[in-house]
Amino acid sequence: MSTSYSSSLQQASSATARWPAFCRSSRRPSCRRRPRRDSLSRQVASNGHLLAVLLNPPSASSGARSRGAVRRAAGVLGFDGYEVANLFADPTPTVVELNLLSAHEMSWPELQQRLSEQLRAAHGVLAAWGVAGASGNFRRARGERAAWLIEEAERRGHRHFWTVGGEPRHPSRWHQYVADKHGRATGGTFEERLVQVLTLQPLGSVEA
Repeated sequence: MSTSYSSSLQQASSATARWPAFCRSSRRPSCRRRPRRDSLSRQVASNGHLLAVLLNPPSASSGARSRGAVRRAAGVLGFDGYEVANLFADPTPTVVELNLLSAHEMSWPELQQRLSEQLRAAHGVLAAWGVAGASGNFRRARGERAAWLIEEAERRGHRHFWTVGGEPRHPSRWHQYVADKHGRATGGTFEERLVQVLTLQPLGSVEA
């Protein structure tokens, strides 16, 4: 590994520990601090868009809460926009119902093609398919798809994934994760708390 690459990677990995998310005054957009661009890993950017890979579409809600959380993550990380993708196409009320489905493979080839194209276009990737609720065959299928995603991301030039708390935590759980009672983050706004737990993980360390 070259000295310049090692230095850039170290800056990217420790970025969230140094960034103040916002100044006290919300009237001054210039106070907002953005992470430095890491042109080698393509993961810290001041433009381009963030691809957030979730688990599956919701059927019991519009998904606005999760999309809103992803939008805020993209903002504090310095991306101009975001896109949401899923590892599974089956809409369900919760992850529990996915454990009962048996026809996941029918939509996977189409999803693979779409995900590959999205990875190619993205300037950064957020792993957010969840860490709980899966069991049996579905748990195995989720692991296999996540492993494929990691390999495909590397093939497309990515070297890291953004995560919340070092794991592919689902956006619907982020507000709870940064709540006062857990002591993981401090601050008055969700954005101020979120930027403290967003971490840049090497692909090989992301849980499939």
